[in-house]
Amino acid sequence: MQEIKVLIISEEREFTDILTDRLRSWGFIANSAGSGDEAMAMITQSRPDVVVLSLRSGHGHDLETLSMIKNMDAAIEVILLTCKGTAIAGMKGIEQGAVDCMHQPIELGVLIEKIRRAHAQRSAPGMRGFGLPLFPSILSCEQVPELLSSLFA
Repeated sequence: MQEIKVLIISEEREFTDILTDRLRSWGFIANSAGSGDEAMAMITQSRPDVVVLSLRSGHGHDLETLSMIKNMDAAIEVILLTCKGTAIAGMKGIEQGAVDCMHQPIELGVLIEKIRRAHAQRSAPGMRGFGLPLFPSILSCEQVPELLSSLFA
């Protein structure tokens, strides 16, 4: 199996350290960055296959980081991690090119499957958007607008 290069971006250093270690134990080449600027410098030196970007409430510049990543290399797949107060930003991120998102706290097994799936889509770009949900019981960011419109119709 091909090694998958993952970059985790979050200001929460303890979170990134733990997640980086766990991903490495599963065979990923994982690194972390504490800011968008640090991440961009790292991406310039070594392109990851997948980026895991943590969105924070009240930090609009997280989506700017997504935009910069996609402008630098549209083939880099980005998975967004949302938390309370960031669901709308997660939906905007999907519109701006993120491949997936999930709500924190994360389940490691689910994130690993999302990373593998994102990498597979990177390897076969024509398949983007044609996959079935990994876990149908988990509401994805792509499903939220449809759910909201059906609830308030």
